[in-house]
Amino acid sequence: MLRRLMLVVGLLSFASTAALAGPLYFGASAIKTNLQQDDLGGSFDASDTTYKAFVGFHFLKFLGLEASYVDFGSLEDTSAGIDLSVDSTAYDLFLLGVLPLGSHFELFAKAGLFMWDRNADASGAVTGTDTDSGTDPVYGAGMSIIFGKHIGLRLEYERYGMSDVDKLEQESAGIEIRF
Repeated sequence: MLRRLMLVVGLLSFASTAALAGPLYFGASAIKTNLQQDDLGGSFDASDTTYKAFVGFHFLKFLGLEASYVDFGSLEDTSAGIDLSVDSTAYDLFLLGVLPLGSHFELFAKAGLFMWDRNADASGAVTGTDTDSGTDPVYGAGMSIIFGKHIGLRLEYERYGMSDVDKLEQESAGIEIRF
C-alpha cells in the first residue's frame, strides 16, 4: 500500500512539474526561402524574403510541439527560354527537442510534417499553369536567446522535403513571446 501511495505521489509530482516546465509561446519570423529544381529542360534556382507565424508549447523541459504557417513567397527564374513563377504556402507541425543552456539560451532541433499548396506559372517558349499540393517531411534546427522570461529571439534553419523539388530550404530570424 505504501509503495502505491509513493508511486501516485511521484506521478502527480512529475505531472505537475511537466505541466509547469515549459511555456506556451507564439511568434513570427522573417525568412529567406531558397528553391532549386534541376531537370532535363534546365534548372530553376530562386530565393525570396518571406515570413512565417508560429505557436508552440514545451510540455516537458526538453520536449515540445510547434506549428506554423509559412509563406514561401513568389519565386521566379528564367530557364531555357521559359519564365517560371512558383508561389507556395504551407502549414507544418513539429516535434521539438530543446537543450536549455542556462536560463537565457536554448538550442533546438525539430522534425515533422508540412502540408503545402503550390501554384506554378510558365510563360515564354512554353506557357501553362500547374497547381499541386501534398504532405511531406520537414526538419530543422536553431537557437533562441531569451530576454527576461517572456521575449525570445530565434535563429533557425529548416529543410523541406517537398515532392518533385530538389531543394527547398529557409533560414530565418524571428521573435517569440512566451507565457
